[in-house]
Amino acid sequence: MEQKKKHYEVYYVGEGIGCYAQDYKRIYIGDTWATSEKKACSNVRFRLRDKNNPNGGYSTDIMGDSEGMGYVKFRYEAIEI
Repeated sequence: MEQKKKHYEVYYVGEGIGCYAQDYKRIYIGDTWATSEKKACSNVRFRLRDKNNPNGGYSTDIMGDSEGMGYVKFRYEAIEI
C-alpha cells in the first residue's frame, strides 16, 4: 500500500549551548510534499545543493567559539501544514 504524501514546511534550526542562546536561529528554507518528516528534510536539502555543498549540507553543521564556552548545532526540522 502506498503512503499518502503530506505537505511540510522545512526549517533550518540552530540550538545553542553554553554562552549562546537556547534558540539561536530558526530559518524557513522551503516547503515540500513527502511521506515523512525525514523525507521532507531530505527533499529540501537536495534542492539546496550547489558547487560548495554538493550534497545540500547536513544537519551536523556546528558553530562554536575558540574558548569552549559554548556552541550551536544546526539541524533540519519539518512541520506538517
